[in-house]
Amino acid sequence: MTSPASGPESRRVTGSRPRSGGATGEPESSAWIQFQGVAAPARGTGEVGYDFGETNENGSYRAYVWGPGRADWSRHGRWLLRVGDRFSVEPPWTTLASRTPWADATSAAQAFGLDTNTGVDWWLRLAATGESGIVQIRVRSESSLHLIGRDRSVTTLTAPGGSDLGTLAGAHEVNDHWYLGAARAEQFQLYRVDQGKLDLLATYPLWGRISTQLIRTVHGDELGLLQKSSGAGWYVIPIDLETLEPKPGFHVPNEVLGRVPARCDAGRPGWLAVSGVPLTDSAVSESNTHLDFVGGAAGLRTKRLTARVVLDEAGVCVDALAALVDGAVGTEPRSNDVNTARAGLPLVVTDPADDRRWGFLCSP
Repeated sequence: MTSPASGPESRRVTGSRPRSGGATGEPESSAWIQFQGVAAPARGTGEVGYDFGETNENGSYRAYVWGPGRADWSRHGRWLLRVGDRFSVEPPWTTLASRTPWADATSAAQAFGLDTNTGVDWWLRLAATGESGIVQIRVRSESSLHLIGRDRSVTTLTAPGGSDLGTLAGAHEVNDHWYLGAARAEQFQLYRVDQGKLDLLATYPLWGRISTQLIRTVHGDELGLLQKSSGAGWYVIPIDLETLEPKPGFHVPNEVLGRVPARCDAGRPGWLAVSGVPLTDSAVSESNTHLDFVGGAAGLRTKRLTARVVLDEAGVCVDALAALVDGAVGTEPRSNDVNTARAGLPLVVTDPADDRRWGFLCSP
């Protein structure tokens, strides 16, 4: 791969630290910093707020929550998330400011990692489009789920009583309904969101070491399962959303996945998915083996290379590539407009240290 043609699983959350302890019992506001060039939300006089963010191979985001001191935050508190598309150098998108799921400043501060005595984990799982996703927050042993989308309110979900959802495996909107997939105890469970509640629709068996994720079509009109076998390749199994029965699927063997795929034509239909590179590997690459930067980006090192791909019976094509900077960045790399160029494969590299991004065009 070349430089411009013209020339992050989960992480233990640490919020940006409050300036000092508050006399009222709540932590004072945290650093309240910008994200990818976009300023933090405005707060009213006397309001406190907490923020944090992280960057990994699943994307970049920063969450903000704020409210008026000791007031009831379930009524007066607000929160939002800003999300950077790992496959684009465009500015981040933002959810609408939404009612918080936390009752007061103290519980919000705990969820945002500001209480060193409270264990907190966050997971972000973006849809392959990069326009929506689901956030899971675990505070101590209690978990909560939140649907997020561009210019949409954050929806806090109510899980079936006492159930352990297991490992989240995708959340997508199809025909005006949200669906969520989760893998648990050798079963893949499909849920539908109905007025903020998760209803279990169907359960499908899982086989051995085959990983399964929920995917949708490019045009958002069908839902399916993507099953990846390290020995046999990928299987796409559409789901009939009326009967919930699997429909006839197709197989993309490793011989096809192992070739250098073409760039997708604009508007190509098919099934949209994100995978580590090489596509035949089950894990995300930690090395710079497959990237060679030249010109103004010579010496840049990357890790965790991922690809957004489109699949159909004819094979696979690549829509975009993304990677993280591995180590320190020397001189500022030159980049070009990967969002409009149609020659070569677009690659966006993000520096997890400060969320700077650069766009490149790649060739074999």
